[in-house]
Amino acid sequence: MPLMASRRVKQFGYGFLYLLIMVLLGVGAYFLMFKPMPTCTDGILNQKEEEVDCGGPCGGCDLRHLKINITEKKFFDISSLKQTTFYLEFENQSGAYWVNNFHYVLNVYNILGTRTAVFSGNSTIPPNSKRVIPIVGTPIDAKDISRVDLGVEDPEWTPTVEYRPSPISISGAKSQKLQNGKIYTSGFLVNDSQNTIRNISVGSLFKDGEGRLINVSSTKIDEVAAFSKTAFEIYLVPNAKPTIDLSRTEIFTEIMK
Repeated sequence: MPLMASRRVKQFGYGFLYLLIMVLLGVGAYFLMFKPMPTCTDGILNQKEEEVDCGGPCGGCDLRHLKINITEKKFFDISSLKQTTFYLEFENQSGAYWVNNFHYVLNVYNILGTRTAVFSGNSTIPPNSKRVIPIVGTPIDAKDISRVDLGVEDPEWTPTVEYRPSPISISGAKSQKLQNGKIYTSGFLVNDSQNTIRNISVGSLFKDGEGRLINVSSTKIDEVAAFSKTAFEIYLVPNAKPTIDLSRTEIFTEIMK
């Protein structure tokens, strides 16, 4: 091979090697300086995760599968007043987590399919428990309702070890029918804690002789002082049918969000 051609081959080889080194250096610099490091929020299954962004170095995947179940959505008419009471029931089947907060939205539609009312709020659900939420005495004639839709948004799941049961209990509860036909439930809310508890909802579930829910009512108590009790009264204007079995009345409470 002529000397000039041999030099050109060597120059080409050196040039190719230099180019290869520069490319490798550039790729390395990109990975070191520009490509983001794997995280638990990058939407990619990496860093030995069990599922995308959970497991491995990230948190457990059990939170991803938690769900608030909507177990009931009923409405009852108060025909004499042309009002409607709604009964909502939610369930948390997890024993490891409780729902520290969630948002619910109830949409009400008339017989034409037009949305006529929206009710919403926030609540909590203890572990392995249900949450009952009544919306009492709304100015809607039940005859005008064709359907209701209920949704749950933004649940905040918290480990059960951080859950503190409500200090409010019920004593002396009884239900009776008054001469004017109303159903009257009374009793006391007892606060066993050293703190004043405010904004408490207390309600009654009214059932028939077979234990089927046929109506609900509730009231609000502003506060119960520390280590004391406060009386409550709940009234219901019942429909003619079905007949309420007062012995099956259930009372529930909730410290409102």
